[in-house]
Amino acid sequence: MSVNTRQQLLASICAAPDDIPSRLIFADWLEEFGDADSDRARAEFIRLQCAIENLEQWSPERLDREERAKRLLKEHGEDWQRDLPGWARLRDDVVGGSRFRRGFLERIFGKAEDFFPSAEELFAITPVREVNITLIRDGGKALANCPQLAKMRRLEAAFEESSLDLAAFLDSPYLLGLRELALDYLVPHQSGRFLEYGAMLGDDEAAALARCPRLSGLTALDVGSHAIGPEGLAALVESPHLTRMEQLDLRGNPIGDEGLKRLARSPWCGQLTHLTLYGASIGNAGLGALAAGQPGRLSQLGLGGQSCRIGDAGIRALARCEHLAGLRELELFAWPLSRNRARSLARSPSLAGLRVLRLTSANVGDNQARELAASPHLRCLRFVDLQNNDIGAEGITALARSPVLESLTELVLFNNSRIGDEGVAALAASDFLPHLRTLSLTTTGLGPEGARALAISPNLPQLQFLDLQDNPIGDEGGRALCESPYLGRIRRLSLHTCGIGQEIKDALRERFGEALHIDE
Repeated sequence: MSVNTRQQLLASICAAPDDIPSRLIFADWLEEFGDADSDRARAEFIRLQCAIENLEQWSPERLDREERAKRLLKEHGEDWQRDLPGWARLRDDVVGGSRFRRGFLERIFGKAEDFFPSAEELFAITPVREVNITLIRDGGKALANCPQLAKMRRLEAAFEESSLDLAAFLDSPYLLGLRELALDYLVPHQSGRFLEYGAMLGDDEAAALARCPRLSGLTALDVGSHAIGPEGLAALVESPHLTRMEQLDLRGNPIGDEGLKRLARSPWCGQLTHLTLYGASIGNAGLGALAAGQPGRLSQLGLGGQSCRIGDAGIRALARCEHLAGLRELELFAWPLSRNRARSLARSPSLAGLRVLRLTSANVGDNQARELAASPHLRCLRFVDLQNNDIGAEGITALARSPVLESLTELVLFNNSRIGDEGVAALAASDFLPHLRTLSLTTTGLGPEGARALAISPNLPQLQFLDLQDNPIGDEGGRALCESPYLGRIRRLSLHTCGIGQEIKDALRERFGEALHIDE
């Protein structure tokens, strides 16, 4: 293998990180001239991840390729990252950490003290596009003067125990290429051992962002968990520079109805594709204004939080909005979804295109589940998250018998303790889950009979990830899983704190191998 040719091809990828053909040329070269199994695996990995970019999220084709890519990365990732600094390598134990995209490590997660001394070297050996820098202690001066900032597409910066020197940051000559920006402030947790997010940006800082011509390339802005109010949001949406905005995260900011009305009247309303408003003190008037603002490009919307004041009228306005035909993901977080509100959503033809529905901690019970199950429109769902609710066997049975689930690939029912064996048995007997790959049943009150129902069911042929943690299935349930003739595709089986004895644990480990995750 020619080391010079390899380095030249890698250099061309780093110089033009968005050029897909150069990556595929490298894959061809690895396949033809590679001298190790990891090289040929890398060629396949690059092609897989490049192809994934053109496939619909949650589609079976994409999921298949993603699973294959994950297996290759697990087997060969260590070899592929030998030239990278240790702190920048992919780690499973870091939430939101480094990740591969299009065949190379593109997202880097690290502390400021590690990133800045090795930034030049890092950008020369991998096509970095996204950087998450934490524990910034100098107010951002080193970041503002970092030439590699010009090569970043997305920057997430978290500042520790010091106010951001916003003026210095916005004066940086390297901001023009930035497309996505997220600013956070880390403060000590009351325990003294951890860090948590705190408010750093208010109306004045939002106005400073709006006045900066160097941010004219931004298409995404994440200013969640700050203190921006209606006036600060007005400054942002009326900025002569921030005219390309497509994604906006305002979670935890007190923008209220007045702020959302200002957004609804601005050009941003018609061009936003992603809008997150958890904890933004939104009520009926604000949501009604958003719906009336014709958000025709919106594909992802997040609402809810303890400060949410949206009632039946607001949900009806949302459900009746004809301009939401492109909405693909809806999340209502920590906000009580009454039966009337569930009915309004379920009967809305404007939501027929939803692929992802997240109703986390939304007070969903059997009545709400029945309304969702009766929907004539929600037939394209791929991912449903109903964790931390109060659904029982009746609600799950209604869903299990509904074609609403017929395209589902992932179902999360974590912490619905009333589901029990009867509800799990209804899922196992469902004719509408032929595509289901992931089923999370942690803390759902199932016992040996529920485990047996899953084990003997032929109705889950694609199931690969099964989570039964914190359920008393015991040895009887564990034995049923071990003897199942239908769980041959399982890639992860979680059985922590399920009351299983050592003999059955050993049998399960022999059957499922590395896929088994259980108490030692």
